[in-house]
Amino acid sequence: MKKTAALPLAFIYSLLIIYASCYPFSIWRNQGLDFFDFLWAPMPKYWTVFDVVINAVGYIPLGFLAFLTVRTQFSNIVGLVWGLIWAGLLSVGMETIQGFMPLRVSSNLDVLLNVLGGFLGALMAWFASGLGLVKLWDEIKAHWFVGESRGAVVLLALWPIALIFPTEIPFGLGQIAEKFYRFVLSHAGNQEVLVWPLTLQFENLMSASWLNSVLIGFGITFPCLLYYSVVEIVWKRFFGMLFIMATGVAMISLSSGFTFGSEYTVEWLTQDVQIALILAIFISLVLLAVPTKGVLICLLMIVVFYLFSLNLIPLSTYFHQTLSSWEQGRFARFNGLAQWLGWVWPFTLLGYVMLRLTGRKPSVTIDELATDDFLSMPRPPLTSFSNGQNEANRIEPT
Repeated sequence: MKKTAALPLAFIYSLLIIYASCYPFSIWRNQGLDFFDFLWAPMPKYWTVFDVVINAVGYIPLGFLAFLTVRTQFSNIVGLVWGLIWAGLLSVGMETIQGFMPLRVSSNLDVLLNVLGGFLGALMAWFASGLGLVKLWDEIKAHWFVGESRGAVVLLALWPIALIFPTEIPFGLGQIAEKFYRFVLSHAGNQEVLVWPLTLQFENLMSASWLNSVLIGFGITFPCLLYYSVVEIVWKRFFGMLFIMATGVAMISLSSGFTFGSEYTVEWLTQDVQIALILAIFISLVLLAVPTKGVLICLLMIVVFYLFSLNLIPLSTYFHQTLSSWEQGRFARFNGLAQWLGWVWPFTLLGYVMLRLTGRKPSVTIDELATDDFLSMPRPPLTSFSNGQNEANRIEPT
């Protein structure tokens, strides 16, 4: 069976939908409603264009990915039906759960729109496959990346989404220590607003603009080095690095526009950020020709320093105020999932890099034995003799 990044991406996207559908996670109770009555109820009379668009568009990527998960094993019709089933079951499940949430309303219109979005997504994947675009991507991926690259591809695909939620500093993903500290205190019955204790010890260091520049620079360097770890050709690394940095700048600008308004789209590009971008470009160019293991070691050291230092920085009162438009406006249903993705992405990256550095793969895996590429490989003689000794035949990894 051919491995594809579509399956983990589909599961991750499903989890994001579950989070958005179940947010906020509070005040749940049994309201005395039958589970599936909403399916047969009359269509709601009141709805907004925003809700209609979001409910349909939000499931298009799920249908697209669901189709791709079965594309190589089954026919296009099966892929289309599978996209419908995945979207439908998930939607019905989420609307049923919302029956326990006083702040949410189960709606058969939402189910229809979700299923429509899943169908459109699967249909788009079918057309893309028919036009050869999916096969083209497979060929590009096979020739562009090396080795087992699914984990890196998934992380790279999620990174722009993680940047949408506002952070204390640009590209400052993974700042969770103070929030976790306050969460523990609040659930322990301590309602006092306490200062993050490590801040008292590093207050002068945290106010240094140079440290902010370093952390911002490291934040945009992460995906570049992650990309380097699955690409060996220098010119491919160079153009990929430029694309990743341009994508990061575009997503931070989009987030700034969402939060403050379109007139503030580029206001985040302060002098400290410009220095950070120069630093990120410098580091990426220095490591451009470094072998994969060296890149992974550098990435590991940078991530550890970044996460330790970033979590010493206190969350400012001004930053809490900037989140009000996300937590109280029309982004209320989606701020949680974007925030969680921003929190966990660098820690997931850290675990991935450690696994890459410490993990060992067998010379030939079971999946590789079942592939046509392996069966068509040239083979040495069954036995060979040199100085009276048998030389064991081994299959080296490609």
